[in-house]
Parts: sequence; structure tokens; C-alpha cells
Amino acid sequence: MNKIEKYQICPDDNELAMFVEGTLTGERLLFVKRHIETCSLCNESVKLTMVLNAMEIKQPINKPEYDIVPAFAAQADRKLCVLYAEQYILKSYGYSVSIDELLTIAKQNNWIKHQGVQFKNIGKLLEHFSVKVERKTHATLADLQNALAQGHLVMVGVDAGELFATSFFKKIEEKIEDWFDQHADHVLLVKRLHLTGDEHDSVELINVDGEGEKTLIVPLMKFLDAWEDSGWFMVTVI
Repeated sequence: MNKIEKYQICPDDNELAMFVEGTLTGERLLFVKRHIETCSLCNESVKLTMVLNAMEIKQPINKPEYDIVPAFAAQADRKLCVLYAEQYILKSYGYSVSIDELLTIAKQNNWIKHQGVQFKNIGKLLEHFSVKVERKTHATLADLQNALAQGHLVMVGVDAGELFATSFFKKIEEKIEDWFDQHADHVLLVKRLHLTGDEHDSVELINVDGEGEKTLIVPLMKFLDAWEDSGWFMVTVI
């Protein structure tokens, strides 16, 4: 492979991030510098990230003080994440209810709309079947820890993009989105906290969809960032 062909290969996400942070050195630094001179996609992404970083330092955005729960919604009409999560919980209580049945009940009671489910309505399906819940906004990690310690099932609102974005470009898109509107669009169940007091702290989550449930383990700080976009909203099944 000659040099021209070699420099047509885009650097991976990690190298681009290191270049922006100024931690890339040696031959790889030279490689990235030469590459972004000829690759418009990488060049624009790096420039945009640098601008956003500068804005974050110079112009921090103050969040308005208001109740975040009615304002944001999990986009359940598109993903049905709320319904699947509540169906999962109902099964643990011995109820066998289909998603179609839950969707019908939710629509009849105006708990689900085209834009999704407002957080104040998450848990309403559980209450419909006489399962008690407690909704809380501005919850803390201690609140979450206490609920799990008592054996309660817990649902949380998160920004799915912040948790699941893997490419450098998707991460940039999520960062841009947060500057204009921190928006939670997904609901997950929290299974367990793995807290050791170091960089290995993590959260074990359950993601429920039409194909069943999947267990995910994500770094604690990454989870907290995604959870923050819902105003640290949680629903505890009590």
C-alpha cells in the first residue's frame, strides 16, 4: 500500500478524540494532521468539536429552573420502551398482558401520545393493575441505591444516544443536541449498582424491547450523564 492510499483511511474515533484533546503524539499525530488536510468529513468534525469545547469553557449554559418531568417524554410511541418496561414489571407480578393490550389502555387514558409518554405518566399502566409506584425527579444516586437495596424494581429515563452512541460522529451529534435541548428518549430498568469507589464503578441495566430483555453494564459516569437528561427521573415500584 503506497502512502497516498494509506492516508485515505480515516483515523478511528479514539485517534480523532485524542487529536482534539492534544494527547496524540509521534507518527500518529503526523498521520492525523495530514489526513484531515484532505478529508473534509474528518476536518469538519474536528473543527466542530474544538468549537464546542471552546464554547463549553467560555459560555457555560445555565439550565432554567423548572419541573423537568412534564416537559420531557420518553418516545414510547416510536420505540414502545415504556410499555415494554412496564410489561416486564407486570410479568414479575404475575400479570400476562400483551403489548397491544397495554397500548390500547395507554391510548384510552391519554397516557401515550404521538410524541411519546410524559414522565409523569410512566408507571400509570402499573397503577392500572394495582401495582404501586413512586415517581421522583431530581433523584440522587443514593436514592437509586436505597431503592435497589430494598429490593424494589426501578425505571429511569435516559438519553439513549449518550449511552449507546459508539462512533465519533454520533458522539458529536449528541454533544450538539445537549447544547440546545437535553432530551431523554428512553426508559431502562436498573438492575444493580457496582460501586467500588474508583474508575471501575458501573451500573447494570436491563433494556427491554420486542425481542426480549438485554442486560447492559455501563460506566457509572456515562450512566449519570444520560440519566441527567431526564432530570434524574426514576420510578420505584413499591
